[in-house]
Amino acid sequence: MTTNERWEIETQNLSEQLGRELNLNSESRILDYGCGIGRVAKALIERYRCTVIGVDISPDMRRLAVDYVGSERFVTCDPAKIDQMIKEGFQATGAYACWVLQHCRAPEQDIERIQLALAPGAHFFVLNSDHRWVPTDRGWAADGISVENLLAARFETVSKSGVSQLVGSKILADQSYAMLLKVRS
Repeated sequence: MTTNERWEIETQNLSEQLGRELNLNSESRILDYGCGIGRVAKALIERYRCTVIGVDISPDMRRLAVDYVGSERFVTCDPAKIDQMIKEGFQATGAYACWVLQHCRAPEQDIERIQLALAPGAHFFVLNSDHRWVPTDRGWAADGISVENLLAARFETVSKSGVSQLVGSKILADQSYAMLLKVRS
């Protein structure tokens, strides 16, 4: 399966799943943590007319995302900017992180940032590999940190499942999970 084929299947399935799990509508203000080019954000905006704030460490990805999504309902920012927005009172009605937390150098900080950006009782959807894959000077490496444990320390777990219904790759599905979390009130 090519990347484009995988993304087509995954984006369609994710947009449906996120719509249900985050109860999306035109009033929703969603945080897309690790937005990349904005493929999921674009599908959500087209389908639910929600507003999406895409966070990504890469200036190039943020620029590409704005062009790709092409909607007034989508903005991007870096982690420092979302930190500033949180200090100024920003609260999202929901969030998602797809294939991102497994790669973050400091996942505890990223998870805390997401938690602080969410309104009390808001839901957070995570699609992640069972293992960490952190970039090093020798390629990708696992560092022994459990993203799932970090999430459980900060959020209430609503559900956890396999991802065979979301992704088109059996290999990927066998090594990944989806979690719906909730901000503790």
